[in-house]
Amino acid sequence: MSKKIFYSLIILTLLIAIFGIKERVSIEQTNHNVELAFDYNSLAEMGLQYNNQKLTLNQLKNYGVNSIALTPYDIEKLIKIDRVIKFTKSEINKIELLSEGRDGFWHSFPDRKESAFLIFSQEDQFYNNLKYLKDDFNLSFKKIEGKNIVFFPFWTEDYLSIDLGFSEELISEIKAQDLNIVYRFENWYNNSINFQLLEKVKDQSTIIFAGEEILGYPNELKETQQIMKENKNIFGFIEAIISVQKGEDKLAQNLNYNLIRVHSVTQEEMNKYSQTKIIDRYLRAVRERDIRFLYLRPIIKENQNFDFVKNMNKNYIESLSNQLKTEGYNLADKAVYYQTFSNSSFFLLISALGILVGGILLLNEFFKFHKEIILYILFILGIIAILFIYTFFDIYIFRTGLALGSSIIFPSLAVITQLLKKDKKKTVLNYIIGALITLTGAIFLISALADISYLTKIQQFRGVKLAFLMPLVIITIYYFVEYIVRQDELSTRDKLMQIFDMNLKAKHLLILVFIALTGIYYILRTGNFPILAVSSIEEKIRVILEKLLYVRPRFKEFLIGHPAFIIALYYFKDLKNNYVLYFLSLLAVVGQLNITNSFAHIHTPVLISLLRTIHGLWLGLLIGLVVVFIIRFIFIYFIKKKDKIDV
Repeated sequence: MSKKIFYSLIILTLLIAIFGIKERVSIEQTNHNVELAFDYNSLAEMGLQYNNQKLTLNQLKNYGVNSIALTPYDIEKLIKIDRVIKFTKSEINKIELLSEGRDGFWHSFPDRKESAFLIFSQEDQFYNNLKYLKDDFNLSFKKIEGKNIVFFPFWTEDYLSIDLGFSEELISEIKAQDLNIVYRFENWYNNSINFQLLEKVKDQSTIIFAGEEILGYPNELKETQQIMKENKNIFGFIEAIISVQKGEDKLAQNLNYNLIRVHSVTQEEMNKYSQTKIIDRYLRAVRERDIRFLYLRPIIKENQNFDFVKNMNKNYIESLSNQLKTEGYNLADKAVYYQTFSNSSFFLLISALGILVGGILLLNEFFKFHKEIILYILFILGIIAILFIYTFFDIYIFRTGLALGSSIIFPSLAVITQLLKKDKKKTVLNYIIGALITLTGAIFLISALADISYLTKIQQFRGVKLAFLMPLVIITIYYFVEYIVRQDELSTRDKLMQIFDMNLKAKHLLILVFIALTGIYYILRTGNFPILAVSSIEEKIRVILEKLLYVRPRFKEFLIGHPAFIIALYYFKDLKNNYVLYFLSLLAVVGQLNITNSFAHIHTPVLISLLRTIHGLWLGLLIGLVVVFIIRFIFIYFIKKKDKIDV
């Protein structure tokens, strides 16, 4: 009777949890603006490569680009475009030596070999912005014969990277094309000018920081935050493919997650990848990871002429733009940040209750409690523990704990109750029920992580590898207890001693080595940042599956886990006294826990994860049935052949 009560509790908490994640699904479904921003610095690189030929702003707009990303002009850039001339004191001495003259003006400044002069043709914003560094760098400002001169008593080549301002002419040109402007800033050890420039960026403009650090990191982040809040700027949060920008998480939290996630492809990758691969990568970022801002660069091919390269860029940008529109995304407006949301304590605690009940049912499969009172005692103790952790621990620890518990408990429960349990008749229905049990855990996991911090990937579910490992351990322990200890009617201790006393053969060692290598490979390929890269063949198969199914299912599900589940169900009677059942059950739980793992990627839309799971289930079922048919055919063929030989 008690088990029926607990199953009813799971169903009730599941229904409430589904209602609690409705807000997240609604937010994902309504945010369809995608911004295509082109890096202006890359256009300059293109001009250098092709004899000053490059894509024009008008062409980019016609191709589908709606924003241009600008970085401030630094001193080195101003020197290159002849807006500034730099002389060191030693260079002036050489000029005077050759001209056999001496200008007293230059020598009115302290005579230091490490000093330098910057000569501006006009008193423009770049010249005036240097005044913000006057006291810090002990600068002197003079005018002579219509020239504006800045004296650096101590000059280093690092000063060439000092940002002095955005080109007003370029800004006017971009606005004339009715394109948005995205502003970029790089952190420096003295940000006096950068903060002044940031203050002028208003109109809810998007800010994307360059380099490895956020402007102001580590001690002046509050200044950056304050300015961006006052200007209502949107923070462009660069997706971490290799590394993260230092300070980005703190800035995101302090800006109340008013951010848009940005995906970019480096210039090196742009030049190396095919157009198809570039487009697929951008589309996947939008479709599967909720990216709403694509940072574009040109394709540059050194061995091709400009007309050829121009056509390549036209094709890739237009194709990307058209495919996004076909899939229902809006490219007419700027990207907007996701509405702040977080499920209430009620929904969070209800999810915790459902996970607790699942854990108790899992324990019952191990210990087979004969007294119902034990289940109720565990339930009460579990509620007390939940309330204690919720009250006294950080909320993100609580959420992570719930997600981890759900991702371990329900895949294990699915395989144990629907595959390994001896008193069950095995049919395809068990496979379906097992998937539903795992999906129940996935719903609780989504509810546990239903918060804007996870959707924007500021916070991440960091228990992925543990969630992949623990169900394997649980299945191993269950199989040992149920199929070895209880089968031989020995105590666990006696059975362990019996195993330790076994004489290992070469085949046993080979099996152990195979399992160990498979386990290592399995762990290295899991997580948000897997250590082992995807092979080229696997990558090609992924692309084909995406073309056919829109969202590709996981290989570990439809090629390994789910077929193993089907094979083990079909041959359960023949395998229940064979170690093959154990290995198949391990593979089966891999398929189940990959279902929950799909939903653990909170930045992926729920409906995309659901579609991925459905594709994995039906493909896995189909492949499993085909393998069963092949095994039966081979078995029958060899039996008939053997009978003929015997006759």
